[in-house]
Amino acid sequence: MNRPEISTEILQAPPHAFATVLLPEESPPASGKRSTHGWKRKAVLLKEETVAPAQQELKARGEKTDFSDLVQALLDAWVKTPD
Repeated sequence: MNRPEISTEILQAPPHAFATVLLPEESPPASGKRSTHGWKRKAVLLKEETVAPAQQELKARGEKTDFSDLVQALLDAWVKTPD
């Protein structure tokens, strides 16, 4: 693979000729389930014919419940069901 040539003008330019990116001193605190203790990302295979209507229903209800909350509630109920 051929790499593009770097212009000699760029190589000879003084350091102040380039824009400086200012980064925050500290990263903002993480938010959401991915950073919340007790939640773990899992990949599952679900049928689109049931996922799509479920997501549409959640959206139509206007609730703050997201798809993972729905799946978690169903899993919790299943685990608590006696044999």
